[in-house]
Amino acid sequence: MAWYLYPKTYPTLNETNRNALFFCYIDTGLYDLAMKMLEDDTTLAMARNSNAETALHVLARRPLEFGGRSTLGMCSRLMNSFLYRHASIFNLVHETGSIKDIIVTYTDDENNNILHLAAKLAPQNQLNLVSGAALQMQRELVWFEEVKKIVQPVSIDMKNKDGKTPRELFTSEHEGLLCKGESWMKNTANSCMLVATIITTVVFSAAFSIPGGIADNTGAPKFLKDTAFLIFAISDGVALFSSSTSMLMFLYILTSRYAENDFLKSLPLKLMVGLASLFISMTSMMIAFSTAFYLSCHYGLRFVSDFIFIFAFVPVVLFVFLQYQLLCDMFLSTYYSSLIFQPRKHMIQ
Repeated sequence: MAWYLYPKTYPTLNETNRNALFFCYIDTGLYDLAMKMLEDDTTLAMARNSNAETALHVLARRPLEFGGRSTLGMCSRLMNSFLYRHASIFNLVHETGSIKDIIVTYTDDENNNILHLAAKLAPQNQLNLVSGAALQMQRELVWFEEVKKIVQPVSIDMKNKDGKTPRELFTSEHEGLLCKGESWMKNTANSCMLVATIITTVVFSAAFSIPGGIADNTGAPKFLKDTAFLIFAISDGVALFSSSTSMLMFLYILTSRYAENDFLKSLPLKLMVGLASLFISMTSMMIAFSTAFYLSCHYGLRFVSDFIFIFAFVPVVLFVFLQYQLLCDMFLSTYYSSLIFQPRKHMIQ
């Protein structure tokens, strides 16, 4: 009877009545009709009932009651969320223990479990959510490791129809992205290491070029007791140590073995430390240069020394402007990516 009345009454319903009818079908177990409505109007997927819940919220609480065409069809659609990297659906499935128990044991026609699907390369639009091939590789590893936590141990070494375990499938699917990530890391490290080397050379030489010269009678720097000289000495030392640290970090990146798991935390962390050290060394070098110029010229050219002091920080501002987004992306990707998989985050609002 419901199937007979549906095509005759559906066109006459407004949006509110359609939403109410859609959830009525779900509540009464008429899942075939609910699916038919969803096919006719895809906006119903995000419609909410009186409890501000979507259809997915309602269905996730009763996985064993999936009627309609088949429970397997619903499992198949939920499994696609792992393939297309829908973190919100993963999060909801993770919270709902009953449906999670079904999904983690389900396999598709090619004998792929959910870890196999997480091992496949994400669609390009999902990869583009983060910048750079290295961070994209990191995000893929985070997905794989998080899904790995919820599957049964037997699923980790389970083989699909092609005879591949999830890890083997991940390696083959991400071979191209791994090469791009390695190239991106090396190019970035090479460029930054060149800058760090130049800064190290400059500040090392500056340590033996005393601003203002040396007093003839004592052999000590003329401005030894001047506050500006103390600032020069400290900033020059900080610049030398931080640029040396930066060089070591970039050297580590260049000589890394570039294994898959290196992209999870090791390489991004080293690059963050290297970039932060490079920023500190550049800032300290500019402070050392400004104070040295001040000590040498402030008596006769005070306005010039002030002018130089102001414009010496233009490169520092440019560095922040150009590299800030990369540093933020790396920090968030390294330390906050896994938060989207934490239970009870309710990402679907």
